[in-house]
Amino acid sequence: MTMARYCPSAYREDQEIDESQVALVGLVRSGLLKRFESSVHAFALTAERIVDSHNAFLAALEKGYLLTPKALEEWANVDSDEEWEQLLQKTGAESAEGYDVERLCKDVENDRDILRKFAGRAQKVKAKTCPKLAEFALRRLPTNLAEL
Repeated sequence: MTMARYCPSAYREDQEIDESQVALVGLVRSGLLKRFESSVHAFALTAERIVDSHNAFLAALEKGYLLTPKALEEWANVDSDEEWEQLLQKTGAESAEGYDVERLCKDVENDRDILRKFAGRAQKVKAKTCPKLAEFALRRLPTNLAEL
């Protein structure tokens, strides 16, 4: 995985890489690993959310914009072109001019597809096929008195 969505500056034609974006890539990778270690279910949910975020990023890229993390959060709720234009002004989305958009798009799509496969595989893990998950299910605490 390239984690291109989190470090678009690596695709700038002037080759000026934003070090804070490089750090963000490390944090996202670490966060995914922690979610996977936490539970397969948590990892699957996180991977699906990231897939949705990648789709939003790609949609904006097709329109010629790089969405900031703030814009990505809000973009998912936009239903019309008018709202889209207002969002771009409000969040300060950056023009994709000066970026290798074709390569960035390809790498973000590839990452999205990998994450989608990870989520699909994680969703298939069940207690009967995973000894660790089965043990956890046996040891879980009751959530209400009826389960006692």
